[in-house]
Amino acid sequence: MLLRHKAFRQLFAGRILSVFADSILFFSLLKWIEIKSGGTESFTFFYVAYYLPIVLLALPAGAWISGKTLQHVMAWSNVVRMIGMILFFFFSDLIPMPWVYVLLITESIVGLFFMPANQSLLSQIVSERDRPSANSWLQMGYTVVKISGQTFTAFMLKNGVPPASLLLFSAFLLLCSLMCIMLMKPKVKQEMPERQGHWTLMKEGVLYIARHRQLGMLFVF
Repeated sequence: MLLRHKAFRQLFAGRILSVFADSILFFSLLKWIEIKSGGTESFTFFYVAYYLPIVLLALPAGAWISGKTLQHVMAWSNVVRMIGMILFFFFSDLIPMPWVYVLLITESIVGLFFMPANQSLLSQIVSERDRPSANSWLQMGYTVVKISGQTFTAFMLKNGVPPASLLLFSAFLLLCSLMCIMLMKPKVKQEMPERQGHWTLMKEGVLYIARHRQLGMLFVF
């Protein structure tokens, strides 16, 4: 699948590079907070700051991309996250700890728009017959890269690499992801269902989860 389908190869590379960058971001900031605070007492708030926006805003983010050009949504998500990481690299020794939580929340919210846009683009570039194989590649890649990102970050931190430097590398990965995304042709605009707005789409998503108990439990946890 990866060898014979150029557009899917670019989509796949764009996603795994973004996931790898997010994994580095998460554990690098976690280590930075541990160093600054001198302990692990702030970890609970760290996890809340990162995951609460995902729980609360995942459905609105998915609805918002309707009517948008999918490559542009992913590019915008990457650029904003890159800017945040680069700013942190230059000012990490000066900023107080609360601003790191602001950065974390911002990165979490902006990153929410990447994955649904990436997944929506899959159905536009891959035939229905090839989608099961494509989805398998994406899920396998996500799992492998998530674990690899954690392992890589832990190894680099153990060997004395500063967390801020790892965030600069993470920004470079997002730049590579951005290049893969913008190479994809043609640009695809996600069509919005006729006479349905973002709020309607979001309500339909909530109702769908409510009607399926297994999905509801997954959404909560």
